[in-house]
Amino acid sequence: MKLSLVIPYWNGAEKIKKHLRGVIEIANKSGISEIIACDDASTDETVEILKNEFPEVILVERKINGGFSSNVNDGVECATGDLILLLNSDADL
Repeated sequence: MKLSLVIPYWNGAEKIKKHLRGVIEIANKSGISEIIACDDASTDETVEILKNEFPEVILVERKINGGFSSNVNDGVECATGDLILLLNSDADL
């Protein structure tokens, strides 16, 4: 059974720098098959950080901010897992 982790972002550069490496480590140890970061048209360096520092993360890059629910829906649509785990980027580890 495959598990997909979907993380929605909007202007999440600071959170990505602080937490994403730890999330990836835990995901690798937990058997999570893929991590999908959904960016909701951020205006900070979120997309650049994801592309340059986390190539193992699948990036869904939205050009127009559509809000939380549509951002999550796009990430879920991209997921290939049998089960999907949603991790809100506002959650502190």
